[in-house]
Amino acid sequence: MSRAVKRKIVIDNIEYCWVLDANSIDGFHPTHIRVHRIGTTSGILYIDPYNWHFEVTPKFIAQAISFALDSGWDPVKEKKKMYVSYLDESYKVLPQGIKFGYQLNNPSKDV
Repeated sequence: MSRAVKRKIVIDNIEYCWVLDANSIDGFHPTHIRVHRIGTTSGILYIDPYNWHFEVTPKFIAQAISFALDSGWDPVKEKKKMYVSYLDESYKVLPQGIKFGYQLNNPSKDV
């Protein structure tokens, strides 16, 4: 049975919830850290946790959320989702069809 880690975080006085399926970061079951604004699940932010330099800590989660907001993510807009990854010591918005940073070097890799 998979356990989910759920945490609240406040960015610019707005509450968000981030969720990570605790038994999924094993490389066999690719997953994301999912972020949504408290009170709505319209727009989801997907954070790629598979970079050696990314840490699943409130600091890194807050940085990813702030980056996504600055990059156009709208957590209250229906079906507005964004995938971000921590690459080369900074966050990047992943292009459509790419869900993990490692796919940028091998886009044909299915996940």
